[in-house]
Amino acid sequence: MPRITVFVNYIQGEKFWAVDQPVPSQLQVTTNLNITGIDRKESSMLNAPFIFTISYNPAIAQITIRGHANIQGDQTEMEDIVKGYKDRKPPPPMLIQSISNMSFIEALILTRTLNIPPPIPLPSVPAPNSAKEKGPEPTYTA
Repeated sequence: MPRITVFVNYIQGEKFWAVDQPVPSQLQVTTNLNITGIDRKESSMLNAPFIFTISYNPAIAQITIRGHANIQGDQTEMEDIVKGYKDRKPPPPMLIQSISNMSFIEALILTRTLNIPPPIPLPSVPAPNSAKEKGPEPTYTA
């Protein structure tokens, strides 16, 4: 089984929403992971650069994380991964999972700093039964 180590080289986060305005209650978060290549470093090691982006709609913020993942394993596993990449097959799930995990953790820290909602769904509270019990509209503050 290959061993994957993820390195982050670049983190950029920008908040477009005014500080004094509440964040919209209907917010869509889009994440995108793009592995830009798989290069052989050694016979038993590969390098996979990536770009991970998080976008909000309405456009309240955007986060970009760039880095690379080193994949180590036996030579046949590395050849299979390179061959799959050249044949335009999806990357191995373990590679996508490793990069996504590291990127989401870094993004969570950045969302706290920027005071924007995190890119993961938060637990929801059941809605009140009647219109009379409707409370104030929720807002997000870190």
